[in-house]
Amino acid sequence: MRFILFYEVALSFTMHKQKWMQIYELFLSQQPKWVMDVMTMPTFIKTPVLIGLSLLSSLSLNIQAKPNYSAFAEQSRTTAKSLLSDKRLIADTHSISVEPALGVPNFLWLKPGANPSLSSAKSASNNLEAIARGHIAHYAKLYRLTTASLSSARLQDQQRLGDSTLVRFAQVINGIDVFERHINVLMDKQLALTAISGYLAPHQNINTAVANIAFKLSLPEAISSALADLSDQALAASALQLSEQRGEYQWYVLTDRAQAKLKFKLSQAVRGKKVYYPLAERLEPAYYLEITTADQDETDSDSAYSYVISAQDGRLLARTDLTAHDAHQPFSYRVWAEQATLPLPDDSPYGNDLTPFPEIAPTQAATPIAANLIQLSCGPISTCDPWLPDTAVQTVGNNVDAYADISRGDGFSLHDLRAPLSADHTFDYAYDFNEYDSDNRPGQLYPVIVQAFYTTNFLHDWLYDHGFNEQAGNGQDQNYGRGGPKSIG
Repeated sequence: MRFILFYEVALSFTMHKQKWMQIYELFLSQQPKWVMDVMTMPTFIKTPVLIGLSLLSSLSLNIQAKPNYSAFAEQSRTTAKSLLSDKRLIADTHSISVEPALGVPNFLWLKPGANPSLSSAKSASNNLEAIARGHIAHYAKLYRLTTASLSSARLQDQQRLGDSTLVRFAQVINGIDVFERHINVLMDKQLALTAISGYLAPHQNINTAVANIAFKLSLPEAISSALADLSDQALAASALQLSEQRGEYQWYVLTDRAQAKLKFKLSQAVRGKKVYYPLAERLEPAYYLEITTADQDETDSDSAYSYVISAQDGRLLARTDLTAHDAHQPFSYRVWAEQATLPLPDDSPYGNDLTPFPEIAPTQAATPIAANLIQLSCGPISTCDPWLPDTAVQTVGNNVDAYADISRGDGFSLHDLRAPLSADHTFDYAYDFNEYDSDNRPGQLYPVIVQAFYTTNFLHDWLYDHGFNEQAGNGQDQNYGRGGPKSIG
């Protein structure tokens, strides 16, 4: 009853709001005439019209949409000197694209069989991180990397992609992330270099330079600057109070007195941390922030933005609308699940009839049921956050990383196995009940991995709207600016 009543109220409000919007738009486009028309209306018509226009102007125009902005992208309009003219450095490359502001590659693809001196690295060491670092060091001059810059690369993860291996690094200086600076090394089966994507901040004497740059502003002062940019309302840093601190992040909320003076409210505590923001010729101390706001009388978040604010003078370095996500194409999964509007996973390959197990003994052996090909982009979750990005090629997404733990180690490692696409946006694998599962039979493991990926994602989405969300610490890599710790579980 509660949900039906809420729906009717919401529908009524929506219908009236559309009418008031039509009136208001006409009022703005023909203001002189409408002022006269409204003022000459009978009182019983004029009063609600004026009240409605007043309410609409305060209700709908609290937070105006802001365009994305990047100070580094603005600098990218100018081209830095590149070392690509050095034929010795690029002789073994098949393709290179360049970041114009720095003059360094943002993607480097080697010719097949190139760089034979590094292809034998496996015989000297099985340390994937060390081998990947060696590949980066070989092209350090091309990337304008010093020894200090190379040492600032911190291992993020390493993944097996079929016969290839991917090792990813993030740039961290004195324990502080360099904003959006990553470098990824792709190697073949022999661990010879195939490609490098991304790049690191290439500044000379990087640790010494950073040590001499102070964070002059506090995190509350940075939040104050970001909220002023977002809402066009001035807000003192003293209006913010620390609510939580965990790891590198801090969460701040507004005091009740400050909140009452604003035309909007914070839907979540503002989350922030220290970063170094890379500009063309220097690193600037800054704060990364995630801010979600709503109108004062609404509970749903109207806007969600990430900000990077300078810790030197409070100026805007980056702003990203976190709600501007493209529509995602659905994926198809061959799984044991109901072919229905709500495609609930089956209890087992034998369906749901045997669970809970009946009290009487079965008279005959159970027979597996047929798996269904289910197409969806998300499960039963109000936000419809996609399980996979459109470019996904394996069973690893924002909520779930499903793989066969062949190496038996903790976490995904070199010999473990994820399920790849069987066709475009499709994971269609049939399990053979007459065959044994084994490490050397990936065809038997793939359907199991796909089922685990589907069921775990479905349960993630099912539980989300029951309260197991970002704030409760659910397992997600990206929290879409909704707060909560990242990469749990």
